[in-house]
Amino acid sequence: VEWGLEYKWDFKVFMTFAIVAIYAAQLLLRRFAGWQGRRAVIVSIVGFIFILLNATVTNYYFSQLHSFR
Repeated sequence: VEWGLEYKWDFKVFMTFAIVAIYAAQLLLRRFAGWQGRRAVIVSIVGFIFILLNATVTNYYFSQLHSFR
């Protein structure tokens, strides 16, 4: 890894893993717990809000290595 240890702890990378975890949880809950309708939509909305936060707030205020300014 070129950037060293600080690359692994960049907040934008952490938020991206959180987004993947939210959508993976939604897929698993829909498949194995039978979540449909309102509960599945709420998890999708939470994931979408995290995407918006990652693209805006995290990019401008918390990210050092992956800032697109």
